Amino acid sequence: MQTLLAEAIGTMMLILLGDGVVANVVLARTKGNNGGWIVITVGWGVAVALAVYAVGRISGAHLNPAVTIGLATIGSFPWSDVPNTSDASRRSQPSIRLRRAPMFRTSSITSTTP
Repeated sequence: MQTLLAEAIGTMMLILLGDGVVANVVLARTKGNNGGWIVITVGWGVAVALAVYAVGRISGAHLNPAVTIGLATIGSFPWSDVPNTSDASRRSQPSIRLRRAPMFRTSSITSTTP
C-alpha cells in the first residue's frame, strides 16, 4: 500500500508542477507570460526530478504506466505488480486534470494577437 500511495503522490506532484509552469507561461497576467518553450521544458524537468526524488526510495518512481510496463518487459520489475502500480499512476492523473480544467477555460490560449 505504501508503494501505491507513493506512486500516486509522485504522479500528482509531476502533473501539478508541470502544468503549473505551462499555465504560468501561457496564461495572461502572470509573471511568466510568454516565457517561451525553454521555461516550460526546464519546469517539466524540475517537476520530474522533484517527483522522483520525493518518492524514488519508496516506490521506484515509475510515475508513468509506460515506465512500469517497460521495466517489466526487460525483467526489472515483476509483472504481478504492474496492474497495481500502473493503476495508482493512472488514477491520480484524472483528479488533477479535473482541478486544473477551469483555469484554462478563462484564459486567452486560443486568442490570437496581431
